[in-house]
Amino acid sequence: MIQKRIISGMLVALTITAPAWAAKTPQEMAQKQPIMSLPQDQRIIKIPEYISYAYNFEADDRNFVEGLHHIKGKTKRDATVLVNIHSGSPLNISSTYKPGMRTLSWATPYEAALRQAMSALSHAHDQSALLTSWTGNKLRTFVSFVIIPKGIDMEFKIGYASPQASRRDDKSVTESRPGGGMQMRLKYLPAGTIVLTEPLIMTPKAKGKGTYSLKKILETAIQNYNTINPKQKLSEEPALADLAFIDDRGYAESSFDIGAMPASATTPTAVKLATPAAPTAPTPAAPGGQVAAPAA
Repeated sequence: MIQKRIISGMLVALTITAPAWAAKTPQEMAQKQPIMSLPQDQRIIKIPEYISYAYNFEADDRNFVEGLHHIKGKTKRDATVLVNIHSGSPLNISSTYKPGMRTLSWATPYEAALRQAMSALSHAHDQSALLTSWTGNKLRTFVSFVIIPKGIDMEFKIGYASPQASRRDDKSVTESRPGGGMQMRLKYLPAGTIVLTEPLIMTPKAKGKGTYSLKKILETAIQNYNTINPKQKLSEEPALADLAFIDDRGYAESSFDIGAMPASATTPTAVKLATPAAPTAPTPAAPGGQVAAPAA
């Protein structure tokens, strides 16, 4: 911003740089963050071994509204696709907690992300109740597609995100997100999972609006993977029906069809604001490994 002032008969132009907190809207924040490309070794990652996310698995129930489902079962189709929106922090591919690195313990089913029209930065942050205070007051501008092969054992909680709020020491709210979008809390990530990562905002025109197309980004990510792995190609049109599990309660074709968010959960008395506690030392929870505390 440039202001002009007259000092002793001279017209002087003063350049004033607005502080970071002056960007009040997601669109303004998106405009201040550069469009970033990723090195190839970060765009495609194949998880080499089982990663445990058992740390805080039960405690994280507080980040769901009432009516969440606990599901165990095998993936049924050729590929199950989950969506994880995140910052540019590197991915931790071990079960050992590593400060400053992100995990894939939270995700949204691809089908649900499309149905919830998560096509704008502001809406995605609101739906999943993602506070920018957890990521250095920056919006999450990257997306990872977590592709889990057929016949793999999975365990996770699935339901709807509870509201989240960031507060000062005097309890005043500095940021709040309403939640209400479908989300999953994975207990672990199986070996062989393919993670495809791309920037959410791919063009300057879209960046100005803070909008994106998950479908187009996934198509780009799969095409990139298939170019590099011509003998192990992924389907370029992931079927929504691929999101299917059989679990221990008799879910047959679509365990993600968990119904609408309970009406009572939309009332202020039914939902409690919960900010995840800072992780303490990880505790062993899975055979042969340590659990990873969830990254913000």
